[in-house]
Amino acid sequence: MAEGAYRRLQMEAALWGALSARMGDDPRGHAPPDVFLNRIKRLLELDTKQAAGIFAVKPPGGSGNAAAYDPFGVFLMALGLVFLDGGFKQSDVIFVLRHIKDQLRAHYEKIANSKIDLHQQLAASDRPGFPHKPGRPFVADQSAFLIIAKVEMRECWSGDNLPDPFFLGPTICYGVEELQKYATRINWQMPSRFIVEIAGLATLTRRHLFRNELVAVWERNIGKSVGEGKSGKIFEVETISEKETEAQPAPRIVSRKRLIRHPKAKPAAS
Repeated sequence: MAEGAYRRLQMEAALWGALSARMGDDPRGHAPPDVFLNRIKRLLELDTKQAAGIFAVKPPGGSGNAAAYDPFGVFLMALGLVFLDGGFKQSDVIFVLRHIKDQLRAHYEKIANSKIDLHQQLAASDRPGFPHKPGRPFVADQSAFLIIAKVEMRECWSGDNLPDPFFLGPTICYGVEELQKYATRINWQMPSRFIVEIAGLATLTRRHLFRNELVAVWERNIGKSVGEGKSGKIFEVETISEKETEAQPAPRIVSRKRLIRHPKAKPAAS
């Protein structure tokens, strides 16, 4: 596996960790439900079927040749799941991501390189390129917002051959003040927008992707089973590690083995 590329298992674990933690849950406490994994599966299948090339940096090949996903692709999947959570159809998610992927890449890299801290306020001087918080000129506003508009009632628009689906955007606003300025454009002519805060989403997804261990091992036949308990299996799985230095700024996959027990599993009999 190339440096900076991750297996589907690692992507799924990072997404579950990021999105369930975002809702106040502890991703390490239990396995992700099948419905969550199926959402990912269906988006991957649509991506492959339409040859959209959204998520994988290396598409799946023959037997034993698994797909590989880079951190940007994992972020796009997280964004796609947020779109689904907002009521988008799966086909609409693929359409939108396919058309905004290239525009999003530079913003994603800016966010990633800024090393955003979700848990503390930072000085504006330490975050060049980011605005300050409203009314607080010395405190950096680390937020970034993706804004798109979906037009369902195309019959209300003039002109022929309007695309289906029909989306306007994207627009990226850095900081709350810029978002407030954009909000003045929302009026009776275009009364709705779909807004996603992407700086926190990207940061949280990266954090769970690069953490020292997979955030969860769930009861699926992945990895080598090395034990069987009354409530589940014990697996031998690969782990990942984040090693960031001046000489090695990018996260690095560490292919080492460690026994991780499914939360429901009991120790195997000796």
